[in-house]
Amino acid sequence: MRFCAGVGLALVAARLLLLMALGWWTRAEEFTSDVAGHWEMARDPLRLLLGHTARFGQHPPLLPLLEALVALPLSRFGTAFYVMRLTGILYEGAAAFLLCLTFCTILPERDHPRTLGLTLILMPMGWLTTAVMAQDEAISTCWLMLVLYLVAVRRYRGALVACSLAVVAAKLFFVVPLLALVWGLPRPRLPHRLLHAGTPAVLVYAMVCMGALARGEPLPLAGFIPRPDFGVNLWALLMVRGGFPPVHAAWISTLLAAVAVVMVLRKAGRVFPHLEEREMSSRMAATFAALLLWVNLLFYHINPEYYLLPVYCWLLALGSGARVWFVGLNVAPWLVNVVFGLQHLTRSGHIDAGSGLAKVVEEVSPGDLHAAHVLLVVASSVVTFGAAAAATREALRTRGGGRPVGIPERAVMDRRDGSSRGSPGQGTTTSTTHHPS
Repeated sequence: MRFCAGVGLALVAARLLLLMALGWWTRAEEFTSDVAGHWEMARDPLRLLLGHTARFGQHPPLLPLLEALVALPLSRFGTAFYVMRLTGILYEGAAAFLLCLTFCTILPERDHPRTLGLTLILMPMGWLTTAVMAQDEAISTCWLMLVLYLVAVRRYRGALVACSLAVVAAKLFFVVPLLALVWGLPRPRLPHRLLHAGTPAVLVYAMVCMGALARGEPLPLAGFIPRPDFGVNLWALLMVRGGFPPVHAAWISTLLAAVAVVMVLRKAGRVFPHLEEREMSSRMAATFAALLLWVNLLFYHINPEYYLLPVYCWLLALGSGARVWFVGLNVAPWLVNVVFGLQHLTRSGHIDAGSGLAKVVEEVSPGDLHAAHVLLVVASSVVTFGAAAAATREALRTRGGGRPVGIPERAVMDRRDGSSRGSPGQGTTTSTTHHPS
């Protein structure tokens, strides 16, 4: 527990130092398009739950409440520039704590991965998402790590309920890992898994829909088909630069992503019944990473911050042989967005002439930025494809394979010892297999 808390606190401290430097460099001038909206939602946390969906109806109805729990107490001490970033930082610290707690549940104390904390602190996907760009995906990542921890301690009903709540509190994409839990968990029986998975999300959205209808406001997500201006896969080039219609892209990309999810889950259904329960958390993390990465590759509206979720799953599940993809996932998506942001600044001119950002913009030409954006979108798509394939191989392997980042080989052997002994300090563990009901 001390190791886990230490990692979480160290991450928060490192992000705070970065935030202070960012505030000094930009003179606390907001440069993202999302902070104002999330700040407005945090100040009225029940608006979506009560059916006020005309504005921000595309967000999960409980997200403003989770943001308000942290942002409102902090609002006395700073502006939205600092408050919303600090909110993300604290949730990211909680996600790091839960990730380490899952590791410590799986591994004996002598094999705790000492490099894990440094990896979490330094990886660009973390500090760019929270301390720099103030995105809410840290909340989603925290929920996802909670789900995997509950799987690790074999609280399967709790994992199903938590993942269902995440659909209405963090991100609609949680439908994808929720399907994996329903399909792959050994207990309870399938009808009960479906009940635990569906009830929380259905009840919350039913309340929102009734409130919206009573007020004459649109239903959640009704008619919401945004342009992927900040997109990092090939759909961004097809739509933003090629003029492909958003309505057609939404339907085609949804179908492609759904086919990929079904194919992975269909093959995973042949592997899950033969897993020991001690393997379930890391293998489920690999499955989550694979599914989310295929969605990131194929769905039309994917922003760089969406990669924070599979990156955290990657740390728990993927082997050392896949580090090149891990580095690519951390760097490529945000590079696309950085270049796009510079393009926007050169066109708009809405920036303080004396700030550090203005000096950066003055050094580049629009033609260079256009070419760099196209190349980086292609590179990001290639990296996502390679990483999705690697995660899928890990999720579907039957024996052998690599080990999670920072975990000694001895610990992997302890985890795969299936019958005669358990992890040191945890008593004897018998081999357990299951078949989905």
